Amino acid sequence: MTMATERDRCSTGVPNADRVLDGGLLAESATLLRGAPGAGKTIFGLHVLTADPNATGLYINLGEPPAYLHETADRFDRSQPPESRPCARRRRGRPGRS
Repeated sequence: MTMATERDRCSTGVPNADRVLDGGLLAESATLLRGAPGAGKTIFGLHVLTADPNATGLYINLGEPPAYLHETADRFDRSQPPESRPCARRRRGRPGRS
């Protein structure tokens, strides 16, 4: 049996999501987000992609036209990545716990 290794985590830019995800998304990994229509997948994806102005990411959307994505980004102030919320790489573990 092998021991699981700790992996770096990258903040989603959404504090409650980071809490549920033990500090954020796994760094250098692919993440699939699924949910019912209207659950907030697009908005969450826009938050994650704009949380770090220096990070790279890929957003694949098979259901909405580009104009809708641009309008949604504008509505939630996600058109430009905010410089005040850099991606915080953390070791596995819930924030605030030792």
